[in-house]
Amino acid sequence: QFLETWGYMSFVLSDNSQDIHNYLEKKGSYNQWINLLFYKNKFNRAFIESTVFRPVVQNVAWDIKREEINAIFNRLSEIASMEQPTWTYAHIMCPHPPFIFSSLGESVGPVKALYDKVLNPKKAFVTQVKYINQRILSVLEDLFSKSKIQPIIIIQADHGSGYVLESDLFSEAAPSNNFVRNQLAILNAIYLPRASSVPSSE
Repeated sequence: QFLETWGYMSFVLSDNSQDIHNYLEKKGSYNQWINLLFYKNKFNRAFIESTVFRPVVQNVAWDIKREEINAIFNRLSEIASMEQPTWTYAHIMCPHPPFIFSSLGESVGPVKALYDKVLNPKKAFVTQVKYINQRILSVLEDLFSKSKIQPIIIIQADHGSGYVLESDLFSEAAPSNNFVRNQLAILNAIYLPRASSVPSSE
């Protein structure tokens, strides 16, 4: 609200945000009924997942998740082209599990639930990182090339990749040193424009 009083438009982007839902609905690639019935409604999802239809429902959910994550990147590039100054917060739950992207952004076939054991979690994680890195670099190029004024950019993770290495996240045993070291290796990247590119307040 403070920035809006200075003429800024504010955006909050996440797989649960109304902005992203509206974006996908306008594209015609978003089935809101499937999303509400099988993915956003915890009771419905829990009930369906207790039946033989669990694999089908889960993969519908991950298809939706892929669309939503890609939509966040697309919206970031669109916002960069706006004439009006903007403040944007984007929460991207990726490369966090589930591992739903190939290195080219395609489906990887049947996906297990969020914390189900994956056959090769390290390989699946690295594959997903490759795709997400491509999307982030593409968005950064758009932010620099399309922004009328050079932007302030903060890329901040909330934890490292320790969970990929831990065989049992819910074990009561103390975490290994390797897990702690990797979990605390947290990405923090900040870009501040040169002073000459920032307009004077006078």
